[in-house]
Amino acid sequence: MSKQWCQMRRMTKEIKEEIARITKYCYYGNYSSAEERLKNYLKNRLERMGLYGKGVYYALKGVVEALKEQNEYSAIYRIVNASTAREAREIRELLSIEEMAKLDDFDLGYFEAWRIVAETVESLKSSAVKQGVNQNPKN
Repeated sequence: MSKQWCQMRRMTKEIKEEIARITKYCYYGNYSSAEERLKNYLKNRLERMGLYGKGVYYALKGVVEALKEQNEYSAIYRIVNASTAREAREIRELLSIEEMAKLDDFDLGYFEAWRIVAETVESLKSSAVKQGVNQNPKN
């Protein structure tokens, strides 16, 4: 088993839940809560994970900033504004675990965080369809 694969397993359930929470805050436009949670809660935990944790942190920081600024060229903006959960899933599938295993620790953390962000958005969009509401809460 590669070193990177072992590193990826170090992401705890707690950190995955925090990534999902920050993603949900951004999805619904609550950027101040997302920033506060990232800086005051998650950053310290990620710093203990070395380069892998830095990758996770910078991925989330970029997600928050891109959505806050409504950067239509960013990948996260395209995922959030995808018209369907299926489109969001297609983007998420580009971040396959098999390909990530070839990356260094920083990039592995970065893309693992992105995969969780994309999964969360896909789940939010799927839930919206089941509830019969708009899949993009901003529109």
